[in-house]
Formats: sequence, C-alpha cells, structure tokens
Amino acid sequence: MGILCIIQGTSRKGKTEIDLDRLHIEHKIVQLSPHFTLNLIGGLATKAQKSSPGIAQDLENLADVLGYAYVDPTKFNPLSDEIKAIRSYLSGQKVRFVDQLFLNEQISMDLQEMNQLYMPKMILLSLVDNIFKHGDYKNPHHPVSIEAKMVGSNTPDACFYFNTKNRIQTKLPLKPSGFGIPTITNLLEFYFPGFSLKIEKDSLWFSLNLMIPYGEKNTNWPDR
Repeated sequence: MGILCIIQGTSRKGKTEIDLDRLHIEHKIVQLSPHFTLNLIGGLATKAQKSSPGIAQDLENLADVLGYAYVDPTKFNPLSDEIKAIRSYLSGQKVRFVDQLFLNEQISMDLQEMNQLYMPKMILLSLVDNIFKHGDYKNPHHPVSIEAKMVGSNTPDACFYFNTKNRIQTKLPLKPSGFGIPTITNLLEFYFPGFSLKIEKDSLWFSLNLMIPYGEKNTNWPDR
C-alpha cells in the first residue's frame, strides 16, 4: 500500500511539473512572438528593399501596426504614435483593396511630431478600423473621409480635431467587438474632461467629429 501511494504521489507530482513546464513555455512563446514576428518582418523588408521597394515598405507598415499593437496600453502613448499607426494601417488597407478603396485622407503631417501629448492607445485607430468594419469604403461616388489636425499648437487654446464620414454598408452589421463608442467615450472623459464628441447617423451615413483640448496636461495622463 505504501509503495502504491508513493508511486501515485510521484505520478501526480510529475504531471504537475509537466503542467508548470507547459505554462512556462506558453509564457515564453507570448514573450517571444512579438519580437520574433517583428524581427522576421523587418528582415524580409530589408531583403526586399533592393528587388521590390514597394513590398519592403508594405512590410514595414505591417511591422509598425503590429509593433503598436504590442505596446503596453497602461504606459504613456504619444499622439504621434497613434497617428503613425493610423497611417500604417491605412497603407495596409490600400495594399489590401488596391483600386477598390476610395479614401479621402487629410491627416496633418505635423501630428507625427507631437510626442509630448498623450492619446490613449487604440482610441483613434479603433475609430478608423470601425470604418472598415461597418462602412462602405468601395463606393467611388462617396469616398470615406478621414481628417486629423491640430489647431493652435503650443498655445493654451490648442485643440485636436479628428473627423470621419462614410456611407454605411447595406449588409448585416458585424458582431460588436466590445470596444465601441461607449468605451471610447469613457476613456475620453477620464483623460480629456473638456472633450467633445458628436456623432450623426442615419440609414445611409455615419459621421464623427471629435475635439480634444490640449492646452494643459491632464493629471490623469500616465507618466512618460
């Protein structure tokens, strides 16, 4: 009986150790995947630079979007990084749809230099992504409109404006992702008490107008 108990106990211990080893491996994979994926894409982009600069740039845009997705959302995320991620995301969509994508993009290049201003990660990118989930972006007569700009930079009255407008797809809507307007509104209220978000929607059109005052730093912003 005693030998049987010892053997069973050893067997259970072995199973526990194996499970722990598997958890360690899975954790390592989670840590490895972003670096491995981004390094691989970067290597492919470098390799393609001489033979196909266009493909190399497409790979770099993909790496930018993936790299941004891996960033810790609790840390300081500059507005400039969110804008760069949007640009890379849109470049990827242009590659995906080629001449079937009709987009009027007016995103100020100056925004890519504003690394001292905070923007909660994925806020603007999610709003852009929603266009490709629910909008009609293949309509040559009604192209999607995306505009982003800063007015009064480096002044007490500095304001960021982000506007989108698109036709709505006639097919059945996709299942909500859970990161919708209510979630975005809650985050904006916490980090930007003076913000304004206006949404207009009917059976054909969806438009969004966001204003964020950047005159003063909010105490709720994470530290850099």
